[in-house]
Amino acid sequence: MASIFDISSSLSPRLTSGSLAIGVLIALLLVLRSRTATGSTLRYGKRSTAKQVIDGFSNGNSKYLAGKTYICTGGNSGIGLETCKALASAGANVIMTSRSTKSAEDAIRNEVVKPGLGGYTVDPDEAKRLITVKQLDLASLKSVESFCQDILATVKRVDGLICNAGIMMTPTLEKTADGFESQIGVNHFGHAYLYYLLKDLLKSQDVNTRVVLLSSLAHQYENLQFEDLNFQNGRKYDPMKAYGQSKLANILFAKAVAQETRYEYCLPSPPPPPFIFFFVAHPTCLTFNAHTFKRKQSHGRVCPSWRNHSN
Repeated sequence: MASIFDISSSLSPRLTSGSLAIGVLIALLLVLRSRTATGSTLRYGKRSTAKQVIDGFSNGNSKYLAGKTYICTGGNSGIGLETCKALASAGANVIMTSRSTKSAEDAIRNEVVKPGLGGYTVDPDEAKRLITVKQLDLASLKSVESFCQDILATVKRVDGLICNAGIMMTPTLEKTADGFESQIGVNHFGHAYLYYLLKDLLKSQDVNTRVVLLSSLAHQYENLQFEDLNFQNGRKYDPMKAYGQSKLANILFAKAVAQETRYEYCLPSPPPPPFIFFFVAHPTCLTFNAHTFKRKQSHGRVCPSWRNHSN
């Protein structure tokens, strides 16, 4: 049986980002970790804003992410846009990807350097210096390859890869150029290929990296039917089931790659670099680390012994 992780193909052109604030919160928590004093605990909930999370980790240094680099797919709207904005506000170099560079540039002009929905701004000169817009169409493997070639030639370190872009519940069956059902094509295969092309860089740098995949509780709505992933061999198309299998694929991909490290995540201190941490974020409710997630585990956890470690 062919592995879902080994298949690569062109992917759907319809990329969007969710707009749930909790998704931004989770993504930021996973790429940052706590910088508060030992013994303290940061608590955030569904009403926390991205700016509150960023400020909570600052420990008095508002630009504490200076020198770090983060890639965020689908950074031109929704969760991705607010994540890019929050990271840049703390001094991080942000690579904002979008199918349309114009859309991303408009988002920076209308949302990042203006108060926007977040109610805070990034200085225009800083935004210009820190945020780099790059074209990436996860619906095209050639586009993914071109993007990664660019990154490998110009970027020396990646502290976080936030796999945010995705599509949800397309009402009718749509296929990618190579025949994948559009949701699993965009949501899973594009990001999996992106990771594999960047893996050598992540494993060769002198810093640890966090990879965050946005999944959903919808992962429980369908199993992966390898004999008919693309609804072309008699399987009746259902928008939610198609979406659910794409989100399940996100989780299983993260788990499979995390197992490659064979490293116990819940230790008193972080492992030495280069180490790649895989996390799965459920924007509506929860997050778990892929290194310790069990298949029948209904709720995840972030290992408490790491809450006071900075990396």
